[in-house]
Amino acid sequence: MSCCVFSYCSGEPTAVSSPSSRASANRGVVLLLASSDVLHAIRSPFVNVVLIDVRSAEHFRRSHIEEAICCPCAHELDKELVLRSPTFETIRGKMTPGALSSAFAADKPLKEVGSCVVVYDSCGDTADSCGPAAVLAQMLVDLEMVPEVGRLAGGFQAFQELNAAVTLVAN
Repeated sequence: MSCCVFSYCSGEPTAVSSPSSRASANRGVVLLLASSDVLHAIRSPFVNVVLIDVRSAEHFRRSHIEEAICCPCAHELDKELVLRSPTFETIRGKMTPGALSSAFAADKPLKEVGSCVVVYDSCGDTADSCGPAAVLAQMLVDLEMVPEVGRLAGGFQAFQELNAAVTLVAN
């Protein structure tokens, strides 16, 4: 699996693997994103971020990133089931090629860049790990359901530590 790490802090994308990890005309890309960058994108009026939470439904009920879609165990689904899933059917074809890369470029977007998908799990992923979010992200790209997809580094835990844009539901 290949990915790139984007950071507003450094202002430059850092390749984690070979240069071929960037999207090509025939293949999408999975990007590893810092939670602070995802928060910037969520708050931006120029990008529509579709968040997919692959944690259990119970964890989702307790707390989740605002407006996230609960899709527990999606990473365990057969590819054919993902293709027919109502959740993924709604995003198919609605994501904007290049929106994710534009949303996380060094220069913050000053015009509409479109819609992108970011997937997250409990503890997140690193460039070398293959957690549930990484598995689903790669599957979405392999099935050509989205041109590019982001994985939230550090997962929900890292995002929650920002103490922003998180919906806490009373037990």
